[in-house]
Order: sequence, then structure tokens, then C-alpha cells
Amino acid sequence: MVYYRSRDNRKWIYESIHYNRRDARRAANRLEQRGYRTLILG
Repeated sequence: MVYYRSRDNRKWIYESIHYNRRDARRAANRLEQRGYRTLILG
């Protein structure tokens, strides 16, 4: 599962679920390029 948040937000927002780590990392990278922090769980 991928979560993201903006720099001034303390709450993690659910983004998506992925069944393998590579897809999750790719989704997280896209968010990070837009300036979000990301968290991958699972």
C-alpha cells in the first residue's frame, strides 16, 4: 500500500495498493517528483 503526504501535513493519505514492490515504488516515485513524501507499507 502506498501512502503520501505534503510537507506541511502530518496525516498520511492512502494512495493505492500494489501487489508487488516494484509497482509500489514506481507509484511512490511519481508522487515524490510532485513534492510529496511517501510511505510504502506491506
